[in-house]
Amino acid sequence: MEGIPEKIDKYEVLGLIARGGMGVVYKAIDRTLDRFVAIKMVTGVDSEHADVLKRFYREAQFTASLRHENIVTVYDLGEFAGTPYLVMEYLAGKSLDLLIEAESMSLQQKLNCICQVCNGLQYAHSHQPSIIHRDIKPANILVSEEGNAKIIDFGIARLGQSHNTRTGFVMGSYQYMSPEQINGTELDGRSDIFSTGVVLYQLLSGNLPFAGDTISETLQKVVGSPPAPLNEYVQGYPAKLEGIIQRALAKHREERYQSASEFAFDLTEVEGQLKRELLDANFAKAEAFLVAGEYEPARQELGRVLEFDPQNAHAHELMRKVQRATARRQRKGRAQSLQVHAEEAVKLNRLAEALSYVDQALRLDPANAGLNAYRVHITGLQAHTKKLDQMLARAERACAVEDFDEAGRAVEEALQFDPNSSRARSFQAILQSKRNQGFASLADGRVAPSRADIREDTAEITGINDWPSSKNASSGRDPIWSDDAANAASSILESRAPEGGFEGRFSNAPPAGHNFSPSFFEAGGSDAATAPLPVSVAGIQNEASGAVSSNKRQPPLQAEGKETPQSFTWKPELLRAAEEKLAVFLGPMAKLMVRKAASQARDENELYALLAQSLDEPQQRTAFLAAFSPERKSNGALSQPIAESSHASTVDRGALLPASLEQASQLLASYVGPLAGVLTKKAARRAHSLRALYLILSEHIANEEDRERFLRDAGFRVP
Repeated sequence: MEGIPEKIDKYEVLGLIARGGMGVVYKAIDRTLDRFVAIKMVTGVDSEHADVLKRFYREAQFTASLRHENIVTVYDLGEFAGTPYLVMEYLAGKSLDLLIEAESMSLQQKLNCICQVCNGLQYAHSHQPSIIHRDIKPANILVSEEGNAKIIDFGIARLGQSHNTRTGFVMGSYQYMSPEQINGTELDGRSDIFSTGVVLYQLLSGNLPFAGDTISETLQKVVGSPPAPLNEYVQGYPAKLEGIIQRALAKHREERYQSASEFAFDLTEVEGQLKRELLDANFAKAEAFLVAGEYEPARQELGRVLEFDPQNAHAHELMRKVQRATARRQRKGRAQSLQVHAEEAVKLNRLAEALSYVDQALRLDPANAGLNAYRVHITGLQAHTKKLDQMLARAERACAVEDFDEAGRAVEEALQFDPNSSRARSFQAILQSKRNQGFASLADGRVAPSRADIREDTAEITGINDWPSSKNASSGRDPIWSDDAANAASSILESRAPEGGFEGRFSNAPPAGHNFSPSFFEAGGSDAATAPLPVSVAGIQNEASGAVSSNKRQPPLQAEGKETPQSFTWKPELLRAAEEKLAVFLGPMAKLMVRKAASQARDENELYALLAQSLDEPQQRTAFLAAFSPERKSNGALSQPIAESSHASTVDRGALLPASLEQASQLLASYVGPLAGVLTKKAARRAHSLRALYLILSEHIANEEDRERFLRDAGFRVP
C-alpha cells in the first residue's frame, strides 16, 4: 500500500476509504477491542497553527461526547507524525453524494434520510455546550445498508475555516455554505439548517439551488438569489415540499426554521402523507389481488406495507387472510389430486382403494360438495358390486354341485340387476356351453366328459373317476392316459358320436403341403383347397418333451384313411406331446384322436391340423395351436406373445404355490367376480408355469383391453 501507513499508533491500517481537501480516511482495525474503525487524518494544518490545533482538539473532545444514532461515534483522537486524526466507528454503507449520483432512492427514502439528519443536528445543537457542524453536505452524510443516516466530521470544518480565513481564501464546500458563513458573522444552529436545505433541494431535484460558473458567482447567488422552483426539475412531488424548501433556504436566519426539530417535523408530515398514499395504493392492490385469488402478489403488496409500517393492524389482518386462503388452496389442490387417484381406482374396480383416497381428500376439504357426492357414488358402487357378487357366488356354488338350473337362475337374476356386467355375461356364456355340451368342468370355458356319464357307461374303467384331478406325481402335469382308459373312452364317445363317427371331423383336413392357421378352422374348413393357411408350426420346440421336429416333408399317404406306409413312423415323444396338449380339452379321448390323426397325417402340420379339428370351439383350437407355435392368432388372443417380467419368469409347476394361485384369483376376481376362484383352480391343473396360468385365465375376460390390463397387472409385459 504505497503512501499508506501500516499502522497509526495502535491501529492496523487495512486500506484507503476516501481522500479529500480536508484530509484522508483509512479503514483500520483495533486489535485490542477486535473492531473495525475509520481513521480520519486532518491535512493542511502544521505546527505553525498551534492555536488552531489547540481549538481542534478541544472541539474534538466535545464531539467525542456526542452519543446519538444519527451521529457517527468518535472513539479516539490523537496525533501521528505531526498530523491530528480522529478514530470513528466504521460504517458499511455509502455516502449520500454517491446515492444522489446513482438516483437509487425513492421520495419517501429521501425525506426520511433528511429527517434523520435533522434529528442528529437537533441533538448536537441542544448539547451543552452547543456544537455546530459548519459543513453539512452529502459527502458528510453516511447511509448504512439498513437505511440509517449518520453525520460525520463535527467540528472539523471550523478548523479548516479558521485556517482559510487567516490566509484570505475561501476553501471547502462553498455551494452548501449559509449566508452567515459567507458574510463572516457569528454562526448558530440555523446555519446547519440552511446547509441541510441545500442538501434536500439537491436530493430532490438532482441540482444545486445556487450554482454559478465561478465561486464568486455562486456565493453571490447564495447571499442574494432565491432558488429555482422544484417543478423546473421534478414533477409529482407533494406541494407542501416547495414551502418547506423555501423556508429552509431563507436568506435571513430569522425567517428560517429556528430549530432542526421544527424542520424535521414538517418533513415528517410530508413523509407521513406519502406513506399513507403509498400504503393506500398497496392496500388497494392487495385487496384486489385477494379478491381475484392471486395470493402471492397480494402477499408481496402487504409485505411492502409492513416494511414501512410494521405495526399496521389492517395489513396484519389482510396478511392473515392471504395466508389462510393460500392454505385452503393448497389443501384443495391436494384434495383434487387425491380425487384423480380415486377416479383411476374406480376405473380399475378397486373401490376400497378409491374410497380411501376420497376420505383423505375430504379431510383436507370437508365442504367440497363434489367430493361428498363422489363418495356417495363410490359407496353405491360398493353396495352394487357386493349384491352382484352375492348373486354370482350363488351361481358358483350351484355350479360346484352341477346344479346348472339354479346357477342359471342366479345368473339371470344378476343380469337383470346389472345388464352391463361383463362378469355375469361371461358366467352366462360358460354356463350355456356346459348345458349345450353336457360337460361339468368350469376350467377355462373348455369342455370335458361329465364324470357321471363316464361312471355310468364305463364303471369298469379304473383311474377315470378322478379326472381331472389326478396328476402325474413326478411332473405335475395331466397324465398320458393308459391304452385301456383311452379305448374305453373311445367306445363311449363312438356310441354318442354323430352319424359318420368322429372320422367326419377329419374330412376337411388341409391338403398336403399346406400349413394351417386358426382362421382355417374358424371358417369351418369348408374349402380346404383354397383356405389361406399362412402359419407354420413345423420346427417348433415341443414344450413338454423338448423334442424338435425335423420340419422335413413326410411321405404322402396313398389314400385318405389308409395306414401310414411301413417306412414312416412317428416319433413317440412328438405324439405324447400332442396327446398331452389335446388332453387339456378332450381328456381321455385325446389318445384316440392322436392315433387316428397320426394314421392319416403325412407331416407335423397335418397332424396338428387334424387334431385341432377335433375341437368344437374356435378358442379351443387357437389355444391348442398356440402350444406349438410362437404366435397367437385370432379369437381375442393377443397378436404377439407376452413377455414375462423379472418377477414372473417361466418356471415349472413347483412355482404354482398356493400364494401364487391366491394372488392370481384375487386379480381375476376384479374382472369376473366370484367365479375367479374356480377358474384359477381349474387353470392350475393345466398350467405348467405362471405365464401359462395367466394366459389361460386371461381367456375368461371378454374385453381385449381388460385382458391386456389383467396381464400387465400380473407383471407381464404386453407389446
